[in-house]
Amino acid sequence: DPHSKSYFEMKSGLMVGRYQDAHTYAKSQSYKGTAGRLAIIKSKETQLFINRIFRPSTETWIGLRLTCRPRSLVWNTGEVINRETDYTNWGLQWHYPDKFIPCSGGRGASGGNAYNGLFAGIALIPYRGVIRWWAVAPGHGMNRALIEYPAGKP
Repeated sequence: DPHSKSYFEMKSGLMVGRYQDAHTYAKSQSYKGTAGRLAIIKSKETQLFINRIFRPSTETWIGLRLTCRPRSLVWNTGEVINRETDYTNWGLQWHYPDKFIPCSGGRGASGGNAYNGLFAGIALIPYRGVIRWWAVAPGHGMNRALIEYPAGKP
């Protein structure tokens, strides 16, 4: 991707399903000596590049998660998203900044158990022809992950 200066790879048919499994799998991958990670999408340009090149057609894990303690959206690098100023690409339920899924009862977004304070993993999900980010319970099974190999500074 010319904007992020990263290489991306869509992995499908994985024997991992949960967010944590996909995260571990991505870290075990490498390209040209660069360690992989679940993809970080910090700009509209990178999102459009991913949509154009990979055309995600089913649920696909990315490197963003919602944690309960503290309640925040965190990239797998540890960077916290500022929901007021940072790029986001939410599906309708999180489109408005004042709407935020509460962390109550230690349960995941779809009613599944939280994993070590992880309330939800974030996935690319096509909906009516548009690729958006959606919160998904961390135990929800998916067999696709978008892996990024950061190659330089954007």
